[in-house]
Amino acid sequence: MPPGLRRPPAKRENVSFYDSPDAAEAAGYRPCKRRRPNVPSEDGCRREAVARACRLIETAEEALRLDQIAAAAGMSPFDFHRVFKAATGLTPKAYAAAIRAVRVRARSQKRQA
Repeated sequence: MPPGLRRPPAKRENVSFYDSPDAAEAAGYRPCKRRRPNVPSEDGCRREAVARACRLIETAEEALRLDQIAAAAGMSPFDFHRVFKAATGLTPKAYAAAIRAVRVRARSQKRQA
């Protein structure tokens, strides 16, 4: 449509509203192909992968290598390192070191008590 021209509003008889996306689908409409509301967002998937990796690092008895953590998260080591640092502000190695430091402090406080 050329700039400056406005599209006329839709006719009232051609417009229908539904309470939920499921109701619209039941009436025969399909989800938007651009926004894809039924597909989990990429950002959400990345956050879940980082959360899984954090739990893996926290429960590991020995230090894990980057490629092991990335494989558990389902990503390449390069992508995982970038996504993990963006989400947590730390590299996976720095996060693991911080977790180990917390464990050491907790053990030393138990021994003193």
